Amino acid sequence: MQPGRILIYGDSNVWGDKGFGENGAPLGRYATKQQWPNILQQLLGDEYDIIQAGLCGRTAGEYAEQTPYLGGKIGYEIALREASPVSGVIIALGVNDAQNESASSEQIAADLQWYSAYTQAYAADSKNDMAGGGSVWYIEPTVVPAQRYKPLASKLQCISEMLRATHTTISNPLDDHDDYAPDGIHFSLQGHRRMAQAIYKAIKEGVAK
Repeated sequence: MQPGRILIYGDSNVWGDKGFGENGAPLGRYATKQQWPNILQQLLGDEYDIIQAGLCGRTAGEYAEQTPYLGGKIGYEIALREASPVSGVIIALGVNDAQNESASSEQIAADLQWYSAYTQAYAADSKNDMAGGGSVWYIEPTVVPAQRYKPLASKLQCISEMLRATHTTISNPLDDHDDYAPDGIHFSLQGHRRMAQAIYKAIKEGVAK
């Protein structure tokens, strides 16, 4: 029996960015085995193949002022075709969009929902090899619960509520300062482990099939 294939498409936390130190200096990238998609692969063993597609600064939507390749939609069209056929896709985006003051919660939610619609259309096309498969699940975007991030956290909560109303979502399990790097946005080593364990549990309980 062939293993299932799950594409994880996201931003710097999927890539494995350590974030920024207290002095603002970049801390680099975690070792491959420390990044949560690869921890997830270890937990799943031969049952699934995890395809990791993360990029620092990636957004769900497209913004005129940003570097074009950071807009997630074009990159997704490529990533989905490269990974296909997949049994499922996990989208881990939204935090970078929420930091754009001109982007409303409604627009960000709509941009995130595009990924499900695109995947369904791709799978339904008989020229492709997905045979109607390819469910999409969203990791609800969030940041560390800190005073300086209250406006951002509120915006992300609104986005998560809109996603939950229409799509399958996976609650972000990170709720402690120790789960994040000093910058409050990127995951710590503990955060990567907890995220992998939460996604593993969701897959085993049937959220992701």
